[in-house]
Amino acid sequence: MKIPLRAMLPALAAVILLGGCSNASEAGPATPSAAASPAQPGKPWNDELKNAEAGEKVGGTGSPCQLPVTFDVAKGWKPKPVDVGTGSGAGLDALAHQGGFTLKCEIDGKPAGFIGFLRIWAEDAPGKSPRQALEAFVAGDRNVTEKTYRDSGPLQGVEVTYLKDNKALEMVSRARALAVSTASGVVVLALGGLDEEEHQQMLPAYLTAKQSLVTN
Repeated sequence: MKIPLRAMLPALAAVILLGGCSNASEAGPATPSAAASPAQPGKPWNDELKNAEAGEKVGGTGSPCQLPVTFDVAKGWKPKPVDVGTGSGAGLDALAHQGGFTLKCEIDGKPAGFIGFLRIWAEDAPGKSPRQALEAFVAGDRNVTEKTYRDSGPLQGVEVTYLKDNKALEMVSRARALAVSTASGVVVLALGGLDEEEHQQMLPAYLTAKQSLVTN
């Protein structure tokens, strides 16, 4: 018998917080990014969706999160910096490291009515291309299936969308992430969600950040 999703929220808190680490299948060979791929309406990219209304700007001097990139946050979403250590211990500090990246900023969708976060991750050891770094980031997630990559301009970034099939909780969720190069290394902008429906509803907020993103 499936347990209603909303009734499972307390148990899912750690799952929502971060994707975790391990057991993604290997992606294809890395290729250099170029211009953005043509628009693709419908799943998995949903390019027909419009941006959410912009609120505050995040990333620059004086913003809640000091980042190598600056972008608009959807109205009602609340950013906060994440201060973590080496991730060598247990608990949330360890979960803030994934695939060679460290979590730097979380933008909470709950004040805007969504159960999910937009997260910004910074590369620990710069030197990879956006595609190589993004593949490593995805490989650090858990239960990954159906990965699809594409080029995403105008910053010559690379974008991925994939499913996360958590058989233990009998739920499938979707994630999406954008990787771009900065002077400090690759930065990943990532969106998750409790389930695919919640993810779909949060995509306009992701698009607001993605389409306004510039490097500092």
